[in-house]
Amino acid sequence: MSPATHEVTNQPPPLVGYDVFTADQALAEAVRRYAGAGVVDGLSELGRLAGSEQAQRWGAEANAYPPVLRTHDRFGHRVDEVDFHPSWDRLMEVAVGAGLHGAAWSGAPAG
Repeated sequence: MSPATHEVTNQPPPLVGYDVFTADQALAEAVRRYAGAGVVDGLSELGRLAGSEQAQRWGAEANAYPPVLRTHDRFGHRVDEVDFHPSWDRLMEVAVGAGLHGAAWSGAPAG
C-alpha cells in the first residue's frame, strides 16, 4: 500500500452500524400503521443487519463477483450450472430466513 499523500476531509465516513429500516421514519410509520407494531421489530432486526459492515461487505463482494454460468464441464458434457460467490449465499440465506423470497406472494408482511 502506498503512503498517504494528503488527508481527505471532504468524504463522509462509511455508513455502517445503523438500522436501515427505522432510519426511514416514513417507512417505519407506514409499516406500523398498516402492518402492525409487531412487524416493526422483525424488520428493525433485518434493518440492523442490512446496515452492518458485514452485510455491506457481502453486497460489495456479490457485486464485484457476478454469477458465472458454466454450460459445459471439462469433458464437453452439458451441465448448465451457475457458480456464485459465497457472499451471494450469505445474502440469500438472510433473505430466505426473513421470508423475503416469497413475501410478494404470501399476503403477509415479511419480518
